[in-house]
Amino acid sequence: MCGSREALLNCFFDMTPLERLNRALVIRKALTDLMTAEEAEAHEGITDYFEDYVRDLVIDYENSIKVDLPAFLS
Repeated sequence: MCGSREALLNCFFDMTPLERLNRALVIRKALTDLMTAEEAEAHEGITDYFEDYVRDLVIDYENSIKVDLPAFLS
């Protein structure tokens, strides 16, 4: 478990690209659920920044997938 600050940081650094993406999606959902319409409008830049971050995580995950194609397809 991630008890201390150092252990918590290590938990984040040890996550796979898919785990990082899943965590970011959970955080995005939580932010969306917590903000009122006025807060979402006032903090639109944060939402845009987070969308860019999630997009980067998707790219990291896509790059981590190894596909072994049969010889006739490569």
